[in-house]
Amino acid sequence: MKNSGTENRSDLLSKITILVIIILAALFVATGGLLYILDSGSLTKSYSTFNAVDTYLRSPKGILQNAIRINPRGLIQFGILLLIIVPTVRVFIFLFSFIIQKDWLYCAVSSIVFIVLLYSFFGF
Repeated sequence: MKNSGTENRSDLLSKITILVIIILAALFVATGGLLYILDSGSLTKSYSTFNAVDTYLRSPKGILQNAIRINPRGLIQFGILLLIIVPTVRVFIFLFSFIIQKDWLYCAVSSIVFIVLLYSFFGF
């Protein structure tokens, strides 16, 4: 196994990227939650029946569209979506790190993991 400055840089890049994504996710969820409370905080909710999430919030495209429109529920869902994306981003960063290091075994394993994560996320 090769130990170089590339390994340290990719580890630092991974940590900073994940930290930024988590902070952004927290900001989106907090903003969406605050807007949701301000918008409908005084309404009485009935929890005797289950109400599924609206269909427009069931896909990444719908979530993104509603987050852009500053829909409170869309902002909350987008923050959660960012948290779900974190492992995929981490694998992507390490994949390129292994390519730069020319560590082909780990590159192959990371590629397989990355494809599985993309498949599970987008459901191609």
